[in-house]
Amino acid sequence: MGRLRKIDIASLPYLTGFLRNFESADPYAVSPGYMAMTGRRGLWLYERSEGGVIVAVHPNRQDAALAFPIYGNGDGGLLYDAAQAIGLPDRWELINARIVDGVAGSEGLLDWQYPAHVLGCERLVQPTGERMRDYRKNLNRAARGRLSYRVLDLHKDRPVVARIAQDWARPRVGDAFSLRDLMEPSLKALDLAGLLDLQGVIVEQEGAPVGFALWEETRAEIACGMVGLFSRPVRGGSEFAVFAQAECLAARGISALCVGGSETASLDAFKRKLCPVRAVVLGSERLAVPAMALAA
Repeated sequence: MGRLRKIDIASLPYLTGFLRNFESADPYAVSPGYMAMTGRRGLWLYERSEGGVIVAVHPNRQDAALAFPIYGNGDGGLLYDAAQAIGLPDRWELINARIVDGVAGSEGLLDWQYPAHVLGCERLVQPTGERMRDYRKNLNRAARGRLSYRVLDLHKDRPVVARIAQDWARPRVGDAFSLRDLMEPSLKALDLAGLLDLQGVIVEQEGAPVGFALWEETRAEIACGMVGLFSRPVRGGSEFAVFAQAECLAARGISALCVGGSETASLDAFKRKLCPVRAVVLGSERLAVPAMALAA
């Protein structure tokens, strides 16, 4: 007999404690912040004596759920038991997600179309060599554009982050995504402030906030990027935001930053030019869902 637990703000500490018991080549697989943000429309933890599985309503689809890696010694049957316990509709797809060394590009909408990249903080703070030439060039552009950063106060800076997210989102509203859809990840990250070990920076241009970046310190040696946006295009801004995160992390003795995978080839190319210290190929598998009604 398994135990089903709906994960919300009140039960998030339980999920955090559960994930601390495991290690993974994919840093996001043990990130409670990533799970909470991805499962912002519904998140469950199903446990049996031999293992557990995390299931989330797909954030970008209304007919699918994501089953994250099995934790412990369970087998594939655990996924179906979890789906039955939750009561996922039989018309839904159950996607076994973020399978390490799986077939890349097999999901279609989320951030493992391309590998998850882990960056070395020291290399980003002190970039040398031909491979980092473009990165250095963009940091110089950021300096000429008078970019600076400050450590984000996750409580006082909530209106600043919300405004930047709104300014970023407005030009992107269309048939596929509403303003709420586009702003939701940033606002969810702010809701998690104080519950998880989230940190961040505000990027300023001549003293005015133009961007932000948030990360979660999931392990002593690595952090996972959560969300980062600019209110408008800023030359060298993306590279400067990465630099700001790396400098903050290095000062805290954290050596690596995982910036996740990518939905597009252009975003993957940007991450590759940052000279990752390793890459994790991820894939997914579509499964049938038992015929039941979605749990409340």
